Amino acid sequence: MIKIYFTKTKTALATLMLLPFFSFAQINLLQTTNNVITTATLSCGPGNNITSQNDFARLYNLTALGYSKFQVTKVSFAVHGFQLGTASNFPVSVKVYASTGGTSDANLTLKGQASINITAAMVGTVVEVPLTTPTEVTSPAMLIVVSAPDGISTSTGFFPGGNSNGQTAPGYVKAAGCGATNFTSYNDVGAANEHLILFPTGNATTLGVENLDSSNKAISLYPNPVKSIANFSEEVSNIKITDLTGRTIKQIPASAKSVDVATLENGTYIITATTKAGNTITKKLVKE
Repeated sequence: MIKIYFTKTKTALATLMLLPFFSFAQINLLQTTNNVITTATLSCGPGNNITSQNDFARLYNLTALGYSKFQVTKVSFAVHGFQLGTASNFPVSVKVYASTGGTSDANLTLKGQASINITAAMVGTVVEVPLTTPTEVTSPAMLIVVSAPDGISTSTGFFPGGNSNGQTAPGYVKAAGCGATNFTSYNDVGAANEHLILFPTGNATTLGVENLDSSNKAISLYPNPVKSIANFSEEVSNIKITDLTGRTIKQIPASAKSVDVATLENGTYIITATTKAGNTITKKLVKE
């Protein structure tokens, strides 16, 4: 089985800043509503509580969260079940990737990692794995991975913990033994209600909203400020509007050249979209 859960916790941007600001307070980037462990997440394996190679992940759009950088100091994940079998130990790795967009291997660059031996005492807990050297990732995106080795030869099994209490984005899993050779959303493997408890902790550098429009000046957004209909200069897809806390306000997956924002409260938002060339653009949108 495979599960993924996304919870987001970050400090609100109280003011619009023209310059980046480094937050010295440690931030947990939670995509789950809470970290109460109620179920195992989907893990690939032959049965009998034995699991094969599994990678579990969560993707963070740093730009949409309002961050230009995020320095990861530790990664935490929940353990629901563990069977050691005949192995002497079972080292699980946490990995931090920079992403140019999405979870495709071609878009990922490994920035840092650490490992921990899983024990039976960890079952039912959220395990923290410090990084020896804090790992910095710059916008646009960051992928956090828990990588569990193949336990078939030693009858070993590892099951991350999760719940169904709510999440702000799906988790991802990669398990070649079950046909998922690339990171695949839990939603796409029939496990939408399995929310993986996995999150990084670290320090954020907030991105001045005035700098967001530099992502792709070839495509403009107008009028801006806007009262009702915001138009793109060319057709885009996967339109997503978030507020300055990173909360998703509106999504339009289909291709479009405009978006209706009449019902949005007045204020500043971040709007991302995918161009025909497959690039992600990020713009500041002011609703009045």
